[in-house]
Amino acid sequence: MNSRVRRLRKQWQSMRFKRADPARRAELLRERGATVGTGCRIHTTGIGSEPYLIGIGDETTVAPGVQLITHDAGTWVFRKEHPLTGRFGRITIGSRVYIGVNAIVLPGVTIGDRCIIGAGAVVTRDVASGSVVAGVPARVICTVDDYLRRTLEQYPLLEPSPPGGRRPEELRRLLEERYPPA
Repeated sequence: MNSRVRRLRKQWQSMRFKRADPARRAELLRERGATVGTGCRIHTTGIGSEPYLIGIGDETTVAPGVQLITHDAGTWVFRKEHPLTGRFGRITIGSRVYIGVNAIVLPGVTIGDRCIIGAGAVVTRDVASGSVVAGVPARVICTVDDYLRRTLEQYPLLEPSPPGGRRPEELRRLLEERYPPA
């Protein structure tokens, strides 16, 4: 295959990935070699150049703007002296994980099951199952069970949805009643 055809094919695949809905994006990641479980929603397009080094468990959500970085390009500084130098690492994300908007997960990180990664966090080391992490660099701030308890205390559940769910205008009315303007 000549280089022009390869380039056009790569551009087409990239465009398909960027325009895909979150469930379809999970399928496209599998096609690129990533291991992606069932029921995942991948909202980001920030997947490293080595998707085959990414593993994602079941029912995991990766929010928009998340970067899953599988290599350290800083080694380019040494390319003249050491042309084969490179730092790569597998990223493993467990099941029932939520990774918030614009978080960054660096090479070699494992995130356990049932974790929450806060928006904008930079995950530089492994995250134990059942943890909530946030910050730069990401640090454990509580357990998922503590987070759930605090959430239910501060934000009581809305009354049960009718069969078929709520209409957007009904949800808006309920939220505006609960959270009136200041």
